[in-house]
Amino acid sequence: MTPPEITEYKFKCNICENDTHKLLYVKRGFPITKCTKCGLVSTVLPNEFDTHKIYDDTYFHGGQIDGYSDYKSTEKILKAEFHSVVKTLLPYFKGKTNLKLLEIGSAYGYFLDEASKYFDCYGIEINQEGVDLSNKRGHKVFQGELTDTVLKQTGKLDVVVMLDVIEHLTDPYAIIKKLYDHMNPGGIILIVTGNHDSMLSNLMAHNWRLMTPPQHTFFFSVKTLKALVKKAGFEIRSSLAPWKTIPLGLAFYQIGSRTGIRIKSLEKINSVGVPVNLFDTVRIIAEKV
Repeated sequence: MTPPEITEYKFKCNICENDTHKLLYVKRGFPITKCTKCGLVSTVLPNEFDTHKIYDDTYFHGGQIDGYSDYKSTEKILKAEFHSVVKTLLPYFKGKTNLKLLEIGSAYGYFLDEASKYFDCYGIEINQEGVDLSNKRGHKVFQGELTDTVLKQTGKLDVVVMLDVIEHLTDPYAIIKKLYDHMNPGGIILIVTGNHDSMLSNLMAHNWRLMTPPQHTFFFSVKTLKALVKKAGFEIRSSLAPWKTIPLGLAFYQIGSRTGIRIKSLEKINSVGVPVNLFDTVRIIAEKV
């Protein structure tokens, strides 16, 4: 006899602490659920599932569906994109100096290259190759997860940047709250992630391009992301669906890895950037007051 399908899951919501979650669908064998109170969507992972193993060197070299085909070759385009992100931050700090910035998920250090022109920068990255390459570039990057030990070494922070990272965390509230507690008054946090309540996500449902468990453990809407940030103590300063310039080869790689139609010659075109806005991502900027 086939066992009945589980349609309700019991675990504490990362935002509102409600313990009832309804099944939306199953993707790649992972249940995707929605909190019945606040609407936060999350992946149900097996007990003892180690998400760190996802981010080995294959993540940056074409071995993960949600990763990169050749991260090193995207440097030029990514740094141009990251330069624009840094410029977005600067108006919040007019006339201020000696500011400290931490990037969560700093990869190979390309964002830190741009940010270090204006801030005293730190990074944290799970992938050891990314840590090693970043440190060779002169950056101060820690390997692993964000801990109090790391934050003791950085000291109080003025800026935190999380670019397409928060959806990978297993306890985003704990991280955001820890950051809030280690930031100076007037500190700014910038977060970019997918918008699960966007038109494209609602249309595509389980086939949405960012519905990629187990790499993605949470799927925020604008409402739930704001609620998470506010719960930690921050006040929202801006919220929008950002334009983004991405390497053309990366676009072909991610389309191919999802459809199964790979054209590797196109995946190598990483020196050309294309401006993209599918209006299915959100960028939040919030302040510690």
